[in-house]
Amino acid sequence: MLTKAKLLKRNLFKNPWLALLGMGLVSFLGCVDFTSVNTILPQIQTQFNVPITQLQWVINIFMLALATCMVFAGQLEDSLGSAFMLYMGMILLATSSLGAGLSENIMMLIFFRLLQGISVAILYTAPIALVPRLFPSNLQSRAIGSLVSINALGLALGPFFGGIIGSILSWRYVFLVSIPFIILSALICAFTLPHNNKNISIKKIDWKGLALLITSLPALLLAISAKNQLEVDTLLLYIISFCLLSLFVKVEKKAEQPILNLDFFLLRNFTFGITANFFLAFFYTVSLFLIPLYLHTVMQLKLYTISLVLLPITGTMALLSPFIDYAIKSIGLRKILVIGFVCFAASSFIQAILTQQFTIIYMIISCLLFGIGWACILGPSIVATVSSVPKSSSGMAIGTLGTIHNFGGAVGLTISLAFYDLFNRTQLLNSGQVFKNNCHLLPISPSGFISGYHSAMWLLTGISCLAIFLVSAGIKNNQ
Repeated sequence: MLTKAKLLKRNLFKNPWLALLGMGLVSFLGCVDFTSVNTILPQIQTQFNVPITQLQWVINIFMLALATCMVFAGQLEDSLGSAFMLYMGMILLATSSLGAGLSENIMMLIFFRLLQGISVAILYTAPIALVPRLFPSNLQSRAIGSLVSINALGLALGPFFGGIIGSILSWRYVFLVSIPFIILSALICAFTLPHNNKNISIKKIDWKGLALLITSLPALLLAISAKNQLEVDTLLLYIISFCLLSLFVKVEKKAEQPILNLDFFLLRNFTFGITANFFLAFFYTVSLFLIPLYLHTVMQLKLYTISLVLLPITGTMALLSPFIDYAIKSIGLRKILVIGFVCFAASSFIQAILTQQFTIIYMIISCLLFGIGWACILGPSIVATVSSVPKSSSGMAIGTLGTIHNFGGAVGLTISLAFYDLFNRTQLLNSGQVFKNNCHLLPISPSGFISGYHSAMWLLTGISCLAIFLVSAGIKNNQ
């Protein structure tokens, strides 16, 4: 006969909300890893003495891993079981965080950031897939909403945590400090998650599509950035990448379970909703990469001060996001998206005209507009995308959205830093400075940095205006 204490213990370990806490904790840590790195980029650049065009791969490789692995992770979870994949994601995140924190050079750090991106792709998808096994149907929406809110909080607090930990300790501890919490999350899940009884079967995975995706996207990014960095035939890289992408489209049309369902792109709101999400990632990835470097190089701010200046971006986004649904019902989906990109255009315009004489208040205003725009675009672009497909296909739609979103961030950072490097080199050559091994260690001075920074921000202003036009013309006005 069970005692009262044993019954209490059994009920505690079978509590689905405790299991959700364990999964939410590690998912939160993955989101923190996503955005916390932006604040510590100045320390990493100083530590390894690398140019900004190489530093970008600390971010880009993470986003490429997300772009190529999110849908694949979902397919593996269907085959191997979500609980098994969750634990694999935890192990990989802990291992890669340890490796990133102990990296001895920039290439080691980039490699472990790749592994982090793969682990986070798993940790974004596995908890949501486990919700139906843990909760009755009437509580599943609430549980998924809780996971989404936890992830949003992680994204919002990441830059702040990065700045505080980096200023008190060093950039290495931004990675290392998460390891004990990953272990805690694994222990909670070990006691509360149901055992995985799914038979292993990986026959239905779209291996051809995956292989083409993970080769074509990096090839395209290398082609964009090759002109100033690599001694290769850039045109050949472009040809290879477009051939691989064309073959990917052909393979996906015939695949039984494609990584990307290309038929979705025939739906108007899906196409323009995913386009808005692409430009969203384009904008925020570039801004969150360059703004901390601007604050450090030009305004000479410490890391903890940089984290406070960035807080209006993610803080405003997190605070406004819950109210955007009411705004959609009041003024419509199209207008909310347009407002968001107008805020983006205004934010990047302010930064495009910043000089060393400007006070910090202008940057804060720019960050507030950035946060408002992010909140106005993130939720509505997802609504436009997912609501345009049948409910039975919503999972595939979200996976496709995640792939395009993260690829948009990687493309944006690559193109913007190509602009940055071009204008920065021009300014340095005009001032009589020379390059070491054809690759100047940038940023070398506030004046040199500002030239490239302004060019990137003008590009973001133009991209935001293009997004305003596309959203206004593309999104149907029935939402």
